[in-house]
Amino acid sequence: MIFDSEDDRCKLIKAMGPDGKIHAFIQCLDIGNIYNRLKKPHEKQYWGFFSPDEPEESIKEIMRHGVKWPAIPS
Repeated sequence: MIFDSEDDRCKLIKAMGPDGKIHAFIQCLDIGNIYNRLKKPHEKQYWGFFSPDEPEESIKEIMRHGVKWPAIPS
């Protein structure tokens, strides 16, 4: 999976949770694996905790271990 902030299909929405932590809702692209690349990437949505001090690492962690989320509105 990839998250490319320059790609319009990838989205990042941040929100403060009731626990005082920042949550991020992301839409990333599933491109398959190195042995089986997809012809057309699939959009996937996940959410998890976000650290403004480590935004790239937060997004990677959400893609690896985040909770699935329905489609993000346009």
